[in-house]
Amino acid sequence: MYGLQFPHNIRKISAPSHLPLIKPLFFLFFLTIITINLAHRFFFPFTEEKLLQLQIMQNPLSSSLHEKLGQYYLPVNMAEAQKEYRLAQENFRDNQTEGITVLGKQSSPKETWENIKNQRQQLLEESKYWQELLRQYPDYQYTLLKLAAIYSQLGDRERAKEYLGEVLKQSPTDETALKFLQKLQE
Repeated sequence: MYGLQFPHNIRKISAPSHLPLIKPLFFLFFLTIITINLAHRFFFPFTEEKLLQLQIMQNPLSSSLHEKLGQYYLPVNMAEAQKEYRLAQENFRDNQTEGITVLGKQSSPKETWENIKNQRQQLLEESKYWQELLRQYPDYQYTLLKLAAIYSQLGDRERAKEYLGEVLKQSPTDETALKFLQKLQE
């Protein structure tokens, strides 16, 4: 058994010719991945919303961060804003003594949310007044500017732009309307 030897023929098998091309391509791919990871902020910048969400993930019990995110959501999504204000209220700690008036005392998120809702209701009532005035005096440009400002505060930029468009139809060089429209388009 051990005395038998098998004949061994040494064969030379050549490697594929595209192997030298793989190394530079792999290096280029690897370099591209590293560049994208390092320059991620340039390709995919963080929005204010994302930054606030990341801060909340680091400190989920921060009432002020939830309130800031709620303020961010106000012109965009009232339901999300209300949710954030509720979370802020749950985590709110009133450090001030009851019954003492202190300069700089922070109101609770619940009070702030109620004030926002009341302000929104007042703006809606004010818009009805100005719309009635516009029906009576359709050429009065101040009513159009006032309605544009109200709808801008309510977060309805498209409607505000419509009113500014009406002003600019009547007076194409109105500086107030032009500046306001430029600010809305930012």
